[in-house]
Amino acid sequence: MFPTYFLFIQKDWCLTLFLHFIFSVKPDPPVITINQTSVPHREGDHLQLTCATTSGNPSPGIRWFRNGDVLESGDLTIPDEKFGTTSSMIVRLLSKHDHQANYSCTAENEANIGLPVMNSLVLQVQCKYSIL
Repeated sequence: MFPTYFLFIQKDWCLTLFLHFIFSVKPDPPVITINQTSVPHREGDHLQLTCATTSGNPSPGIRWFRNGDVLESGDLTIPDEKFGTTSSMIVRLLSKHDHQANYSCTAENEANIGLPVMNSLVLQVQCKYSIL
């Protein structure tokens, strides 16, 4: 919380002081949703993961990770802010390397710098069989 002070001097030399408080609020833990309900997912399927968090002032930034590595911006959609919810979506073409991959997302703003809230999931991917 950072107060902003406004000082006004009126005509009759009375001093008026207005305080304006800006509150920083930590975002709620994010929720990850998947566009498919079938498990395991299949190699070659397109998978859409959405990370959404509510509250947070200012609106939090969302970061995606795969097995602890940050996903580059080319894998992400532009974060969306609607009705107090901030969300980000990734779309992946699943490969055999996604089996048991840990996808996680974090939400962070100035109220929780260095201590982001996080959620994660581990994918089950059914691989295609090939004959050698």
